[in-house]
Amino acid sequence: MSYVNDKYNKKVNKYSFKCDNPVYTKLSDLYAKNGEKHVYTLHALYLAEKGDFPHPVAVADVNTYVDLPPHMLDVVKEMRADSVLTDLINSGKVGFTIYTYQSSKHKGLCYAVDFCDIEQETPTTDDDLPFEVE
Repeated sequence: MSYVNDKYNKKVNKYSFKCDNPVYTKLSDLYAKNGEKHVYTLHALYLAEKGDFPHPVAVADVNTYVDLPPHMLDVVKEMRADSVLTDLINSGKVGFTIYTYQSSKHKGLCYAVDFCDIEQETPTTDDDLPFEVE
């Protein structure tokens, strides 16, 4: 595809995962369980229309949906419109980590995510080993 076609023609980017029973989880619960260094594979991003305002949601595994903070709405919209990123997500090459920050507006500890690349490990074959395998 060309740059103009990819960027400006309206199309729907689709994620390849399937989910029958989504379970919504808070970022704070995932952070308490796995800490800040844990990398979650991103399976999809979407905008939830429930409540007064749409808000971004990340799919952390096939059945774990995580509400993201409202300040991430614009970046999630931008990410959803990117077909190259959608292909990377479908290939399991995009993830996120959870971080905390103090908010005077919300008076306390808040949670958000940093998106990251996930390097796919290549399996080791016998030819790659520095010794002879019998």
